[in-house]
Formats: sequence, structure tokens, C-alpha cells
Amino acid sequence: MRHPPGNLQNWDPQRHVKSFSQCVFESWQPRWMSIDWGFEHATVALWWTRVRIKTDLDQKAEHTVLLCYRQLVMRQMNEQLAAERIAAANHTGDKFDPIQHIYLSPDRFSKIDQHHSIADKMGDIFVQYDLPRPERANNRRVDGWRLCYTLLDTDGVAVLDNCVDVIDSIPKLMRDEKNIEDAQKEGNELFLDVCESFRYGVMSYGSEQAIPREVQMQREIMSIKDNTQKYQRYLELTAKRASDIVFTISRRRW
Repeated sequence: MRHPPGNLQNWDPQRHVKSFSQCVFESWQPRWMSIDWGFEHATVALWWTRVRIKTDLDQKAEHTVLLCYRQLVMRQMNEQLAAERIAAANHTGDKFDPIQHIYLSPDRFSKIDQHHSIADKMGDIFVQYDLPRPERANNRRVDGWRLCYTLLDTDGVAVLDNCVDVIDSIPKLMRDEKNIEDAQKEGNELFLDVCESFRYGVMSYGSEQAIPREVQMQREIMSIKDNTQKYQRYLELTAKRASDIVFTISRRRW
């Protein structure tokens, strides 16, 4: 796919936009949020997790990607009202999303009065909804855009098709004329705020999580078609797990 001269990202909606039916969500995978806060500029909150992707050639969905699965865009809303809106949107159906980290624009941690920063005020709202307080997003711009480019190039990141502003924004991002390794950052256009939040989400928590042993066992057992062999393998795996448990008996002095 060809891109306009100076375009920063190798975006292809046919590869990078996924439908809900293509994604296998797993409860053990981490979930996090990225927020680029602004008042005159837009506040953009994005929700993230890792999912397995089903394709025609991979119905077992062995390939995992970072997925941006929800967006919330707000304008001219103060930090406390924005935090309320974000907390209210933090659910899938009737289930609360178990967010582990919230990554916020680093400049929002500076004090705006004698005692509080915007991050403090948003955090005071979040904790009322059992959400974590914000952390400083990783703001290494060049490294962040390079990681975004690499993950797009290797199909390591995707966007759910309901995130229309993210889908619209990424192909608009252009290189900075003064530093071609960076992206443009000056302007009031929505796509700039969306892309900043996208970079925070990828760069701040892009590392792959180890698959829990119980999940590995379940996948192996379910891949066996014969029920007898399936049960035998279950006994072998559970016996091995029990043998790995070490009991320590303290010595008492009489």
C-alpha cells in the first residue's frame, strides 16, 4: 500500500482493522488505558489489551496482537468530568473492565495549584470506581513512533472497527519536517491528539505477557480429539503440577 510523501505510519485498514468476531479476548491478558488530556484540545482515552486473532488460515488464533478496542473523545471538559466519563465507559456489556494501568500525558503531572495536578484530580475520581491512579506515559517520541511503525509492519498491533477516530487518524499522521524520525505535534487537529494517545498506549505497555500455565494446559488438552487420550493427558499434566509444589516443614526446637 502506497502512502503520501512524509507519511509516518505504514497503515493498511485491511490488515490492521479487526471486527469483534475476529478477536479472542482472554481474561488473563492485561488491560490498560492511554489518555491524552486536553481542554482546548480534545481529551482522547483509548482502551487496550492483547487478543488472539482468528483468520481463514488460522482458526485456532495462535497469533496475538496489541488491540485498541475502545475510544472515548471529549472536548472542553475539565479533568474531573473527563475522568467521570472515562470511568462510566469502562465496561464491556455489563462487565467492568479490569484495568491494571492508566497511562496519562506526562505533562499533566505538574501541579496546577498548591497541592494538586490534573493527574491527582483524575486519580481521585478513578479510585472511586476501583480504577488505578494514572501513571506517566512513556513519552520517548522517536522510540514510540518507531515501535508503532514496527508493530504495524509486522501485524503486531490492531484496532477494533468501532474505534472510528483511531482508524481515521493514523493515516493522517505526517513526519516532522525538522526531525523526520519524529511525527508532527503542533496543531489543533483531532488526529494529532488521537495519535498521541495511541503512541502512549503502545509504548507504555507493549510487552507481551507470559501465558499462565493453566491456560497452556487447557489449550493442550482441548487440542486432543480423542476423549480417552485427553483425559490421560489431563492426569499427566495435573500430576506434574502437583509434583512441582514444594512443601516446607519448619524445624522446631524442643
